[in-house]
Amino acid sequence: MLTESADTFIAIHEEVFEGKFLKPHLSFILDLSVQKAMERIMSRGEGFDHFAKQEKLEKIRVNYLELSRTLPDIIVMSAELKPKEIARTIWFYIQPLL
Repeated sequence: MLTESADTFIAIHEEVFEGKFLKPHLSFILDLSVQKAMERIMSRGEGFDHFAKQEKLEKIRVNYLELSRTLPDIIVMSAELKPKEIARTIWFYIQPLL
């Protein structure tokens, strides 16, 4: 999970890969509000562990959205869409790359 800023993430990546930031042609971020994420976790009957604390979820969400503004070719879409809608949208973006 992206718990550090996008700049930190990129810097670590470049250090590990000797200055080359490897990125895919296209990435997708399925965005979900922290409140809705917590509701989904609770509905699965899973208790809240250290990962599921609201503050940490908020930080992770903010950092992923920051990453989408920092790097090109990242599509952000609502994770509240129906699975078929998500699949259809992803296919719309992937199909021209094939």
